[in-house]
Amino acid sequence: MNDDIGWGTAERQQVTLDLRDSAIQRIVGNLLRFQALRNLLDRGRTEEAADLLERSMATQRAILGDSRTLTTRINPAV
Repeated sequence: MNDDIGWGTAERQQVTLDLRDSAIQRIVGNLLRFQALRNLLDRGRTEEAADLLERSMATQRAILGDSRTLTTRINPAV
């Protein structure tokens, strides 16, 4: 982050917390879901796998939305 945008330590810390508490944790959760998805597929449990895939895709869409919001906070001019 650039000092030229006028951010102080508190603003930087808040964005860092937002990233850690939202996007990063949900990405890790999705990675675990993908592992579970593979296990379901290996066992032929395709209906459960399809449901898990849909939930994982919804989480990814939410992560994308949060990332857009955070990048707008970081640099609203872009």
